Amino acid sequence: VAKALASADAFAALIRDHFGTRGALHAAISGDSAALRKRHEETARYNIYNGMRHLMGVEGETWLTSMIFRPTPDGRAMTTMTVHGILGMRRLRPDTPVRFSFGPPHREPGVDGDPMAGAIDLSDFYLNEAAPLESEVRDGRVIHQLASTRVGKDAILDMLAVSRDDRGIPRYASPNRHLAGVAIFTDVPVRTLIGDLILHESLVPPTLPELMVYNPGARGPANPNDPSRQTDRVEVPEGIEPIQGTPTRCEAPGIPNYGAMLRRVFEDLGDRPGAYRVFRTEVVYPVQGFQYVIAFSVPDDPTSSPA
Repeated sequence: VAKALASADAFAALIRDHFGTRGALHAAISGDSAALRKRHEETARYNIYNGMRHLMGVEGETWLTSMIFRPTPDGRAMTTMTVHGILGMRRLRPDTPVRFSFGPPHREPGVDGDPMAGAIDLSDFYLNEAAPLESEVRDGRVIHQLASTRVGKDAILDMLAVSRDDRGIPRYASPNRHLAGVAIFTDVPVRTLIGDLILHESLVPPTLPELMVYNPGARGPANPNDPSRQTDRVEVPEGIEPIQGTPTRCEAPGIPNYGAMLRRVFEDLGDRPGAYRVFRTEVVYPVQGFQYVIAFSVPDDPTSSPA
């Protein structure tokens, strides 16, 4: 027993003298092993999630962002359709406002329209009660506020929105732009982030899309085409996985009706899901305030003259 205690004291002294804390020791040695690093990061992220859910008074099981890119009829641009939201959301405190945003509202080209009008209702696919929301537009963004103040283990809510942007983004590269993709911020602390990039087969690049994670801080959302934002990049063990099969047949953890949801979206688009490919990132305990980007390369314009 004395030898064991002496060994424990010696190990404690080693940690104190060389690393300061046990957490610092774990961080130092995790770089030598992918498995250790992943476990250390997930533990650290859980601690952040646990703190933020109590501070914000809300938690969720899954944050979903699924963005479909397809070419315009003239082949010069790409339009997008996005399914995004929170599943298994639960208020923990009745006294804190719960707000979240899913990006710019949809507007048809040249038409103002109603930026809060939803095109597709997915509530019949929910496993839980639909979240009652109060919504408004601020600075061109639709801001949702959770209207319910119910708390408790059974006060679990789902909320998914579908936005469509037919204005189009350039399909081809320019001198300062060689990447396109989807950027995700989790406004609510969640256990899992599912991010799907769904590309029409004519848009699939020769290289695998890349997961780029930023800690944007006061500089605001990062553009992956801006080399000055490389200093804000965060190395993470996750990456991008190609999903086999058509979008309407693929599964997503914690979203049992995912394929059926996408089938309805493709019916609204009037497009064939078999012509699309899915690229996914799955992040356990995504960090509040981090920006997760699924970026893919865009080709040079085949009609432009070489410099």
